[in-house]
Amino acid sequence: MGQRIVNKKFNSVNFDFEKKLRQAVAVRDALLLKLMSGEVMVEN
Repeated sequence: MGQRIVNKKFNSVNFDFEKKLRQAVAVRDALLLKLMSGEVMVEN
């Protein structure tokens, strides 16, 4: 019984992490697209 509660908590944390990860990937992809189209100037 206790294990199930821990699992539920872990799953919600995991879900939250996955959501943040997806957002980060989406932002990165958008930046890459901008770079490819030459909108953003990159200074090394």
